[in-house]
Amino acid sequence: MILRMKTLMILVMIATLFAIQFGVNHADAKCMLDRDWPGKPCIDTAPPLPLSKSEWKDLWSEYYTFKGAEWMEQQKSELDQQIMSDNLKEWIESGSSTQNFTNYNVWFYYYVNEQTLAPDGYELEETTPDAEILSPLQQFKSGISIDKIQCKEGLVIVTKYDGSPACVKPETKTKLIERGWAISGQLEEKEAINLIKNQYSQFQDFPSNDLPPKIIRAEKSDDGWYVIFETQGSGIPIIEAECFLVDNSKTVIQIGKYKPEMGDMKMDISIKTCS
Repeated sequence: MILRMKTLMILVMIATLFAIQFGVNHADAKCMLDRDWPGKPCIDTAPPLPLSKSEWKDLWSEYYTFKGAEWMEQQKSELDQQIMSDNLKEWIESGSSTQNFTNYNVWFYYYVNEQTLAPDGYELEETTPDAEILSPLQQFKSGISIDKIQCKEGLVIVTKYDGSPACVKPETKTKLIERGWAISGQLEEKEAINLIKNQYSQFQDFPSNDLPPKIIRAEKSDDGWYVIFETQGSGIPIIEAECFLVDNSKTVIQIGKYKPEMGDMKMDISIKTCS
């Protein structure tokens, strides 16, 4: 009887210690159940671990394998649509109340793989020797203009779709601009031409080598870009032309039109005056 009571007391003590230990661990735990990815790496600590984007990339590589390439590519298309609709942040946060972090996981995978941008408040701070350089958003909020923002070595500045700055790799910048997720820090020739085409549908088929040939000429200035759309005739006289200035604020200004009068056979006209 005495032995049985001692055994029971020992078991109670062990159970109590286990409960206390479990309670402490449970109280300290920050990782929530993720219905989308039950095996998500749990690395939340206090204070947070200063992981670099490349370290996050390694951790998140398992997610792509777990969900499968076909599913991930489908979700990538939905992610792109949310960006174009300026609804990325809301999309990322949806589902968190039910512990379904699907949208966040998809976005974060492509973010750490340099294939998309982060909405305000979601940027990762890189842990590099250049840590004394503030993040682009911090520089921007402190009053530094986008064209003066400093990036860490190997990165370049872009303006995100929402008007805030980001530092990305050069090859990533090109992809983001092509997809409409970001614009370059300064107005570029291609962007100026596209702005005109968006407002004047008659120039959608420029340039063209068909007859009559249609050409585009552009010239950079301190004010922006001067652009001329020319339709040429036999022997390269100009049949007609329209001239524009796209200023640095991306406002399209029509400078003038050229239509030759009887006997007028101009081979060249000024891109700034259309005459």
